[in-house]
Amino acid sequence: MEYASRVKQIGIYYGKRDREYKNSKGVVKTILYTFFVSLFLLLICGSKLFKSEGGGADGSSYRYLMLICICIFYGLFNSIETVCNEREIIKHEHRSGMYISSYILGNVFFDFNICLIHATITWAVVTVRFFINIIGEEWFLIKIIGYWVTMLLVTFASDALGLMVSSVVKNAYMAMKVMPFVLILQVGFAGIFMALPDPVSWISSLTLSKWGVTAINDIVFGSNYIPGDNESFFTCWMAMLFMTVVFLVISIIILRSVDKDER
Repeated sequence: MEYASRVKQIGIYYGKRDREYKNSKGVVKTILYTFFVSLFLLLICGSKLFKSEGGGADGSSYRYLMLICICIFYGLFNSIETVCNEREIIKHEHRSGMYISSYILGNVFFDFNICLIHATITWAVVTVRFFINIIGEEWFLIKIIGYWVTMLLVTFASDALGLMVSSVVKNAYMAMKVMPFVLILQVGFAGIFMALPDPVSWISSLTLSKWGVTAINDIVFGSNYIPGDNESFFTCWMAMLFMTVVFLVISIIILRSVDKDER
């Protein structure tokens, strides 16, 4: 490890996660729990998931928020314990020549595969049922692809957020305590249930839930139904990609001081 380049180290940590995942039968577990969570959402929303019930931030946006928050849960659950569980190993290997950036990128590149499973199964279970409602409409293919891309980007950005949280907290126990709080922030500050007052309205732009719901609204209806928000789905995608990069950069910066960590 000491003489490996940054790129080679990315491959090493990617391979390490891959072996651990396969040895724990992670693929089967991921497929099963994603399928059942998606089915649960399908039962709640019924046949109304991609139907508008009127103007304003109506029931449609509430249902999209449920869908997006499930994707956020997937991403957080994937990675929020990753760094916590290996802090002592990271400290030892960093002193032996490990690049923190390689460690983070190796993990997040592998996690992308898991996020892909989550997004694809959720897309298939929850949304394919409703595609028949828009067959023949203009931009049909753009819509069905747009749903999948949005869910994938939200899940992957949430995975990066989980890595950032895992880099900050003391241990895995604390990480699991923090995760519900992060989810509550995503719901409360998304600006879907109620408009935030002016002094703190900008906070919604820092939530993945806001960008995910706005993207789905724009894809479904051509223009979103959230007052004051006129971003296109492409703008929302770029925002989520930018936030993903920011989360990863913060994770790297925090972990670079791991040698001084007495936790």
